[in-house]
Amino acid sequence: MAPNNANVSTRGQRVVVAGATGGIGLGVALQFAKTGAEVWIVGRNAKTGNEVVEKLKLAAPSADPPPEFRFFQADLSLIKENIRVADELADAAGDAGIDHLVLTQGGPANETDVAPNADGLDTHFAIQVMSRFVLAHHLTVARPTVKRSVVAIAIAGMGKAAFDTKDITLEALKKKGGYTLLPVAARDCTVIDAVWQELAERSPSVRFLHLYPGVVKTPALND
Repeated sequence: MAPNNANVSTRGQRVVVAGATGGIGLGVALQFAKTGAEVWIVGRNAKTGNEVVEKLKLAAPSADPPPEFRFFQADLSLIKENIRVADELADAAGDAGIDHLVLTQGGPANETDVAPNADGLDTHFAIQVMSRFVLAHHLTVARPTVKRSVVAIAIAGMGKAAFDTKDITLEALKKKGGYTLLPVAARDCTVIDAVWQELAERSPSVRFLHLYPGVVKTPALND
């Protein structure tokens, strides 16, 4: 923890972190746990998810009553799974709601993500962009549950839309074999920013943030 954050307290707040079974999401979840928040995580692997829950419990400061840590299982590459887990989160949160929704799922694009999934979307777009939109929309508009902020942590697109807006699926890049980190990031960043602006107008009481984590070495960068 940075020295200037040493006295930060999130006690009494409920935070949902999607993609928290590893990487940046795990770090975010641990930081919230260390500062006293109740942390719910969303991920695909139940075994890993439950192991992370135990790590969060160990990281949390002692409190009476202790904060609650929970794992919600979902395959965030599929639209129906995003809607299902969003409903589960809303039901579990009840009237108290969720203070912060932090979306870290997915990672840099690579050529193994080209093939369409069951929804007809390339896997990277489905997780990195579509799932962020569905979860954020469902939990702020369809079923208003998030009270304070929605944070997307995703690689930035270098500040410009360097892709054909009429070809959001980037079929031309796929055919050229250029479906890689930087060209795809331009699309992802622009779409997320556009969606966040629309959602912010629909839910003015909630802050929508898009954060660029920098280049973090993950297994995705080994391809």
